[in-house]
Amino acid sequence: MPHLLTSYVTLAAVWILLLPSQAQAALIPDPGNAFTSGANTTRLTNPTLGYNNIEGIWNRFLATAFLVFGAIALIYMIWNSIRYISSNGDPKKIQEARQGIIYSSLAIVIIVTAYFIINFIIGAAELLFN
Repeated sequence: MPHLLTSYVTLAAVWILLLPSQAQAALIPDPGNAFTSGANTTRLTNPTLGYNNIEGIWNRFLATAFLVFGAIALIYMIWNSIRYISSNGDPKKIQEARQGIIYSSLAIVIIVTAYFIINFIIGAAELLFN
């Protein structure tokens, strides 16, 4: 379990460090600026993402994070299921595989629950502020 937690933390840290490389930039004219007349507006978008606001980036980040962590938990569950099947009746191996299956099941439940809670909060916020 500590190795799995280390893997999750490492993956999250790498993702957070890479997120600024996907940032958006926009040059919006200032009507009071003497150097621009408001006509020469330039909008820069990141062609790999196609989003020009923070909401789009945040939604993409959440969807990718849930997908990655869910896939890791599912692979961990499959791996421990194979360990359980190939334990040949050894009680220690059976117990380790069973604990791995329980931990991965719990991780999947937490990921799905977090997904629904975050979507509920975002939906409620949109209803309140729109």
